[in-house]
Amino acid sequence: MKPLQKIVRNFGTSSANLKKTGLYEYHKNVIGGKMIEFAGYELPVQYKDLGVMKEHMACRESGACFDVSHMGQLKVRGKDAADFLEVLTVGNIRGIKDMSGSLSLILNENAGIIDDTIISTSGDHYKMVVNGANKEKDLKHINKILEDQFKGKDVNVEVLDDYQLLALQGPKAKFALGRLCDQEFHDLKFGMHTHTVIKSINAPVTVFRMGYTGEDGFEISVHEKYVEKLFDILLEQPEIVPAGLGARDSLRLEAGLCLHGNDMTEQTTPAQCALMWTVRKNDQGQQKFIGRQALTKQRKEGIPNKRVGFVLTQKGIIRPPNEVFSQDGQKIGDVTSGVFSPILQQGIGMCFVHPDYAKIGTEILIRQRNKDFTAKVVKMPFVANNYYK
Repeated sequence: MKPLQKIVRNFGTSSANLKKTGLYEYHKNVIGGKMIEFAGYELPVQYKDLGVMKEHMACRESGACFDVSHMGQLKVRGKDAADFLEVLTVGNIRGIKDMSGSLSLILNENAGIIDDTIISTSGDHYKMVVNGANKEKDLKHINKILEDQFKGKDVNVEVLDDYQLLALQGPKAKFALGRLCDQEFHDLKFGMHTHTVIKSINAPVTVFRMGYTGEDGFEISVHEKYVEKLFDILLEQPEIVPAGLGARDSLRLEAGLCLHGNDMTEQTTPAQCALMWTVRKNDQGQQKFIGRQALTKQRKEGIPNKRVGFVLTQKGIIRPPNEVFSQDGQKIGDVTSGVFSPILQQGIGMCFVHPDYAKIGTEILIRQRNKDFTAKVVKMPFVANNYYK
């Protein structure tokens, strides 16, 4: 097994004033979770007798269950809800089919990314999932829009604080979950969701076929009173092991997925982050989203830098923040994420570089602790995704 420091990025360790999910005691006292600070919560980075490498490989080869209850779950309803979401986010809200969802972005006036979010429809309402570290900031932004642009309109945003979220990921996750629900998920494609019941504990759940690992899998929204029993019964399934933040980070990086605060921030736009595919083509018949004007202007004038993936061409592992240089020694960018890939057995990461150096195959240098590491720009994902489509 590779040393732990080769695969885990620098998570915090302070426990002062940290929030806890409904599984905190279970993680710590039942299954040996090593608890650390992340997004204002105390969460497991890895588990005793497993470790990041085993958890990562279990997800790629069989199945793993992550506690992602620090994420914010919101319900948006009312006849003006679609108009509101068109202002708040960049996606084609009215184009989302019922019981389906998609990734979208929340921008500021300068087109910087405040957060990324999953938006789905379910009958008479929309559901949003936002990043745990950004929940409070997102809610302030939402309330400002409601006050400034939707005062007196029929739109209500409810924070689902009493619901927890589990991510069941991996090629055999469908067998484990199907067994517990006594149903198959053949018709549930990537991005879709359904309502079902975990039979043995009579727990109603909403199951989304999506995730943050690049593998087939599900995110399960469940009331807090059922979450410990649900997590426990999932871990009883032979295909499933618990997995923590360390494996989640290495998995999402292999999948080429951004982490807000690293690979996208309020200072970077969808164009810079290679996320223009999330942005609706035009606003004809729709509300204009916040940041549209600035984004259009930037695209006309040209972006200052662009997010790309890189692989090291020598031994090592790169961590942010580190500077990126051209072969002739010019600074061309900065590293935003880096990890050891258990699948590729080499260092991988993301960085922002000047557009002239963003072409696939470009050789670059990354300076870490006064040493230059050789790397090259590559296409993402680093490891092929296995979404069920």
